Amino acid sequence: MSWVSQLRHRLLILILLVLLPAAIIIAFDVIEVRTRQVKAAELQGRQLAQSITGTLDRAISHVEGTLDLLAQLPEVRNLSTAACSTLLTQVAQAQPRYANIIATNPQGDAVCASNPKAVGVSAADRPWFQQVLATRSFTIGDYAIGRVSHRPILGFGAPLYNAGNEFTGVVYASLDLGWFGAHDIAEGLPANATFTLIDQNGVVMVRYPDDGNWASKSIADTSLFAALKATANTTDIAVADLDGSSTFFHLVKSQRSPGAAPIYLAVGLDLGPELASINHNIAIKVALLLAAAAAITAFSFLTSTRMISRPVQTLVDLSSRIAGGDFSVRSGLAHDSSEFGHLAKSLDSMAGELERHQAELEEQQDYMRAVLDNMSEMVFCFDTDGRVVFMNGAARALGLPEDALTYRELISATDALLDRNLVPLPFEQIPIVRVMNGETVVNAEINVRINKDGSILTHLLNGQKIVDEHGRRVGAVLAVRDITTLRATEATLRQSQKLEAIGQLTGGIAHDFNNLLGVIIGSIDTLMPHLSKPDDIDLANEALNGALRGAALTRQMLAFARRQALNPGILNLGEHLPQIATMMRRTLGENIVVTTHYSPDLWACLVDAGQLDNVLLNFAINARDAMPEGGHLTIEVGNAVLDAHYADSNAEVASGEYVRIAVTDDGIGIPPELLGRIMEPFFTTKEPGKGTGLGLSMAFGFAKQSGGHLKVYSEPGHGTTVNLYLPRAMSPGRAATIDSIERPAPKGAERVLLVDDNEAVRKTAARLLTDLGYQVTEAASGPEALQILARESGIDVLFSDVVMPGGISGFDLASQAEQLYPRLKVLLVTGFAEAAVRTSVAKARNVALMSKPYRRHELAERLRALLDNS
Repeated sequence: MSWVSQLRHRLLILILLVLLPAAIIIAFDVIEVRTRQVKAAELQGRQLAQSITGTLDRAISHVEGTLDLLAQLPEVRNLSTAACSTLLTQVAQAQPRYANIIATNPQGDAVCASNPKAVGVSAADRPWFQQVLATRSFTIGDYAIGRVSHRPILGFGAPLYNAGNEFTGVVYASLDLGWFGAHDIAEGLPANATFTLIDQNGVVMVRYPDDGNWASKSIADTSLFAALKATANTTDIAVADLDGSSTFFHLVKSQRSPGAAPIYLAVGLDLGPELASINHNIAIKVALLLAAAAAITAFSFLTSTRMISRPVQTLVDLSSRIAGGDFSVRSGLAHDSSEFGHLAKSLDSMAGELERHQAELEEQQDYMRAVLDNMSEMVFCFDTDGRVVFMNGAARALGLPEDALTYRELISATDALLDRNLVPLPFEQIPIVRVMNGETVVNAEINVRINKDGSILTHLLNGQKIVDEHGRRVGAVLAVRDITTLRATEATLRQSQKLEAIGQLTGGIAHDFNNLLGVIIGSIDTLMPHLSKPDDIDLANEALNGALRGAALTRQMLAFARRQALNPGILNLGEHLPQIATMMRRTLGENIVVTTHYSPDLWACLVDAGQLDNVLLNFAINARDAMPEGGHLTIEVGNAVLDAHYADSNAEVASGEYVRIAVTDDGIGIPPELLGRIMEPFFTTKEPGKGTGLGLSMAFGFAKQSGGHLKVYSEPGHGTTVNLYLPRAMSPGRAATIDSIERPAPKGAERVLLVDDNEAVRKTAARLLTDLGYQVTEAASGPEALQILARESGIDVLFSDVVMPGGISGFDLASQAEQLYPRLKVLLVTGFAEAAVRTSVAKARNVALMSKPYRRHELAERLRALLDNS
């Protein structure tokens, strides 16, 4: 017998395995304690950072109140030199957190100040001064080193007005960050904490506690600053402190606006003493575990023979005799609470298992009955005579009598049973009849009308005969599932997929057509200045007008495909639509009466106002064509909440809060067989030459791209209602005005890097730019453009298409180019999907976006506006 096969030795192995979890638990406890310590440090760091941020916010509020009070005093408002300086000096002496307080004239010259050295110093170039001039309100400047105080400061400005409410200058106060750190912040720091404020270049602006070693010094090459630069907003990290000690930091990146310079906050906690205590406790626990393991092992080895080996041998002998057929044998062991007692009791009670099995079978039957009663499908069981012997809960909910109900009575209780074409089913083809005749029915779909006034429901039926163990038929079962909502959802989804497929095809064609039109329009614009004969000029103008009409057509196609570039904003329809209604009245004529209705508590919506005007005017023109003899056009605007049930029935819309614009006419209406196709591009019910068939398809694409929904309801002879749902915005706004005056094309002499993968489009754009006086360098892809930027300097503008092959789009190219040349101006041109999705990128200071095809003067104006905006 091998050593491992002996029971006592196995027991020793088992004991060691039992002690292993204890060791694992201790290790887990150690990890848990360290984790809790780290999380406590994270929480403390976040709380300290929040406290510091709150302290800074309170300081800013105090500054705002102080500046507001100073702006009301006559000495400051009138810029009285001596009196004003005296007053500002008193305020600065009373509030030591201020490094300086000055008042300037409208040109930015300091007229009076708490520090005499600041008088006469110009602040015209300071961002806080320019912001006050632009906003005429309280402004917070960027972090900087004071020109007069030469200390790290945070500046604030507010406008000054004289008694006649005329703008007379700016009152300014700078917060001394050194004093702020040593007084306002240091009071709340625990003994093991440090606070460091660092600017974007790695210069320490404030540190506490500090013995003067780090203030105003650069830490750009430290691991702490590297971690700060990698922080997006906030993070927790263990990294070396400025003195080299291992410290746990809570890092915060603060940036008051996208264009402002960031400032970094590092709150450090020294965890050394706590970790040393944890290590000491670990050593004690490990020693106790080893001592306990040795004691338990020795005791178990000595007592295993008497307490375990003998009872086990007895049970082994008992099992062998039972396996041999001797069921009268008993273990002779007590049925106590020990493991051996439980095992002996189980063997001695084996005879009672058959009764327990029977009880389990009955419990399973009850369970299956409960499952059937909780099914959403209706289940009917029939005997061989066609009588209903069982109905589940869903079937009983129909209210049918359960006593002596037959399948024929079940059929007669229904008003009509129809096939998929809504034709009455012959009696022998009714699924329940086929099942009773012995057939197996699988997924039979029929239409049911419960009563004459009820709607038609769609049911899916499955049924078959029931046989016993000898194969004899004892009845039949029928399962009925209501799939009315499912079929309606599927129909909506199929229509949505159909429109999506058409939109993909339409958008692709429009994109390619846009490129062709760009070549044509650009070539004609380039050719026009070189024509002298009137006939040639007329022909060129006709060609140009035709190309522009084609461009308008592609814009409608792109609208349907949801590939137009939108500029959404917050719009109050209660203020905006009256202007549209006035325009509609002039457009539709006197024989059509236009009325409007608005909800008194109307929400604001998020939409491109210009595109919305086009869509509503399109609705009005369609309504006019549907009312050739005149009629009424009603515009109703109100709040609407589309719930989950509506969203389930209309797959293309999400539930939520919307603003609904309903345009209703009392015209001829749309036949039901055509209503499902009206949003398909180029489909129209008008006479040839009366329309392009793109109006509603454009509106559909606009609604989807705007995050809304379009629904049309119509009855022939009664009129049509077009419902446009626009997503609710958080606050009302105004529609942007559009300058429609066309100015002469301005020229320039800067250097332009032109990027487009389409050679014809690129060559046309190059001719336009050269004709406008620009120096042009061409690239056929994003990687080629990056190579040019890397080896050549002096490029002023990057002019690129958005969608290009090779894995680098125009947006990606602009982002990478900005890393090489931060002041490089970028003009992106597009007519495809990515521009609509990522238009927010084009709102950066040095990036502009333009749709194609474009005119020569549009390109010239966009370039000059971009270049002249410093």
